[in-house]
Amino acid sequence: MIGIVLNLTCNVENEEVTKHMLSKDVIKVLRIILVDSRHDWPTNGSALALLQYSHMALSNTELFLKLEE
Repeated sequence: MIGIVLNLTCNVENEEVTKHMLSKDVIKVLRIILVDSRHDWPTNGSALALLQYSHMALSNTELFLKLEE
C-alpha cells in the first residue's frame, strides 16, 4: 500500500487524485505507519508521502484544511 500511496503522491500531478487520497483518510494510515517502532522502509515512505502532501497543501487551501484535521 505504501508504494501505491508514494507513487500517487509523488508521481501523479493531478490534484483530484490527491484530494481523493486525502478524502479516504490515507493521512491517518500514514501517521500510524510513521510512528511504527520498527522504523523500516514503510516508515520512511510514509514520512516522504506526508512531506509531499504538506508541500502541496501550501498552495491549496482544501488540502491544507484536510491536513489540519
